[in-house]
Amino acid sequence: VEELEASEAQYRRLFETAREGIWILDARSGKILEANPFVTELLGFEESELVGKLPWQLPIYPEPRTAERRFHALRDATFDYEPDLAMTTKDGRTLLVEAISSAYVAGNRNVVQCNMRDLTERRRLEDELRQVQKLESIGRLAGGIAHDFNNILNIISAYGTLLAKGGDATKRSQSADAIDKAVQRGAALVRQLLTFARRDGTRFEKVDLNALLRELASMVSETFPKSIRIDVELDPDVPPIKADPNQLHQALLNLCVNARDAMPEGGELKLATAVTTREKLQARFPEATEDRYACIGVSDKGQGMDDQTRNRIFEPFFTTKKAEQGSGLGLAVVYGVVNAHSGFIDVVTEKGTGTSFSIYLPVRSFDEERPAPEDQQVATAAVTSETILVVEDEELLLDSLKSLIEAEGFRVLTARDGIEAIETFEKHREDVGLVLADLGLPRLGGWEALARMRKLKPEIRAIVASGTLDLSQRAEMRRSGVQTTIRKPYTAAEMLGAIRQALRPLG
Repeated sequence: VEELEASEAQYRRLFETAREGIWILDARSGKILEANPFVTELLGFEESELVGKLPWQLPIYPEPRTAERRFHALRDATFDYEPDLAMTTKDGRTLLVEAISSAYVAGNRNVVQCNMRDLTERRRLEDELRQVQKLESIGRLAGGIAHDFNNILNIISAYGTLLAKGGDATKRSQSADAIDKAVQRGAALVRQLLTFARRDGTRFEKVDLNALLRELASMVSETFPKSIRIDVELDPDVPPIKADPNQLHQALLNLCVNARDAMPEGGELKLATAVTTREKLQARFPEATEDRYACIGVSDKGQGMDDQTRNRIFEPFFTTKKAEQGSGLGLAVVYGVVNAHSGFIDVVTEKGTGTSFSIYLPVRSFDEERPAPEDQQVATAAVTSETILVVEDEELLLDSLKSLIEAEGFRVLTARDGIEAIETFEKHREDVGLVLADLGLPRLGGWEALARMRKLKPEIRAIVASGTLDLSQRAEMRRSGVQTTIRKPYTAAEMLGAIRQALRPLG
């Protein structure tokens, strides 16, 4: 009895003094039986506000139904792990928490214990590290990017000169096609850079790894020396995973840049995907718990590493390169991204032969995605006019848009900044049925100008053009009444298609 009491007292001390949140739930009802002091400190609730309550009925989970489902799943499994659980404190702050739940029998009662570790500050610092490394990686790619853009500009200039000289219709058509392809090639490179450089928080979503690697292969093919051959070997059976695509893209690009630097004379860079099982992976990583893992391979036939270097490659700021070639953050960021995805990374290398990195990411089930709000069409009044107000500060682009749209039979009004746009709209309010506006306008931004026009005429339809909009910004604009967003640079067909879509009668 004394040993039991001593054990209970020791457990109680651990429970009360632990620097991580712990609460005990009744396994049958789900109600909170006990909450240690750190939970109240973490979430800002008094113990009396927690005990006796169902966790998912408290205002702490962005997705309470998911929290409830995970609890009930513990009836069939005794362990649950959530590496990045978002929780909301009583005063409205958002925390990122590592949560580990386990079911067991305590005395004559079945309980679930949940341990919560606050990772908010750690994740913030990791985001800072990733951002620093993004800028470094872009700098290291800059030479290849500049080379590629110079080639694109040379192509456009050469074929533009041929067009100006005239010639037969076939040659003029070929020149125009070549210019269009060069523009699209440049646009694709800009989109890839914007995706990579954009600073976002961690956002897990459904990710097609094969599509991600195809995009990565396209980017490195454009920017790496032509002496490096890119080989892509994708397993069509690799399932989608729940991941942050921007973070994965960054981590994989870091590995590719390292591979490039290991092959100064050229060589082969291989990107591959595959699927493996927990049983196979546990021989190398005993802590693997998911049934299946997606594997991403990045390998080169470069200089390789000795054992001493291999053992230190994931240390922040460790590098074998000269100061101007990098800070040594690249592989530390890779390790952080893999860890944030509850994955594993393995390295096989031999001096003088090459290096192979294998990343293993868990394949987990996730809820079917509901249609996003941005996909829902915004109801507006029927179009009563086919006069279009085009707002663009780049004069050559404005002139070309005016000619292009007028050729389709529309009447076009133009403005070069947000203030001029509002003045023009006020004069022709009854006639204008559609506004096509760039966001980055002088004097007054395109978004602010549209908001003022909508106050004057709530049913006005709008198209927003920009080269830097992300998904969340496009969604917000759709919710605010913008019919269509279009990414710069766009083709004539894309612009005219957007206009027809925006002017299409509803119903």
